[in-house]
Amino acid sequence: MVIKLMLQYVIGCSFLFSGLSCLVDHDEDDRLMKITSLPAELNECSGMATLKDGYYVALNDSNNPAELYVFNLEKESRLKAVSVANAKNVDWEELAEDDTYVYIGDFGNNNGNRRNLRIYKVAKQDLMSADEVSAEIINFNYPQQLNFDHSNSTNFDCEAMVCIGDSLYLMTKNHGNLKTNLYCLSNKPGKYAAKLLGEYDAKGLVTGADYRNTGGRKELVLVGYTSKAFGYHPFVIYFNDVTGSDFFDSAASRIQLNGRLQIESVLFDDRLNLLISSEGKKKKDRNIYRCLLPNVPF
Repeated sequence: MVIKLMLQYVIGCSFLFSGLSCLVDHDEDDRLMKITSLPAELNECSGMATLKDGYYVALNDSNNPAELYVFNLEKESRLKAVSVANAKNVDWEELAEDDTYVYIGDFGNNNGNRRNLRIYKVAKQDLMSADEVSAEIINFNYPQQLNFDHSNSTNFDCEAMVCIGDSLYLMTKNHGNLKTNLYCLSNKPGKYAAKLLGEYDAKGLVTGADYRNTGGRKELVLVGYTSKAFGYHPFVIYFNDVTGSDFFDSAASRIQLNGRLQIESVLFDDRLNLLISSEGKKKKDRNIYRCLLPNVPF
């Protein structure tokens, strides 16, 4: 019944920005429904956030311009590129948000040798009204990282971040032990040593996160994948009732999705669903999906 209602919703829509069409397509997993392809400009979509009036903003990762892309899933509209004038895309990997700002995580660190980790803070209102914006800058480091030699097994890569109150919470992508470490720092401009708060055995590489507070319950979701050897094997980890910043002390539900998707970002969509993006050089690989939460039966 849930799937039928979701299909009716998607079929009844008329969207998107230039070059996109309304699509309804089941991936190999019944929890996933493809709702649109992403345009060529977002071939390496690694983060998404919400704006207002049904608009979203997304970014590409390394070796791409320092630009954010604004689009709408419910109206015919063109993709708008917004340049961040005082920023460089060393390796942008995540977008977090609060009511007023988006936070660009320039902290991709696959080889563990970066010493210039930073987060750019941009006003949402500026993204809606301008083609070029300036960002406030938050610089940080991990005090636990003492070795900056090139490594394929670093535990100081990061692709997941959420904003809660006046703090940013980073969840690392640990190539070495396949866990994720939780770090905290201020969301105000400045230079900080990120504070280590905890660790969770993700059993894979965490590539995105989102958080919401519905008033009665605080929820956290992580996405990622477990292997690239024979294609990506994506997963979703859902903490349905977190307390304070002790996210990993809460009970979690996990699902391993059957599709071979390089999942890179996630947003809470509605009470039952997530929005998940996948990246890829080919059009068939870069999509936005609607995904049932792990605790929703189907």
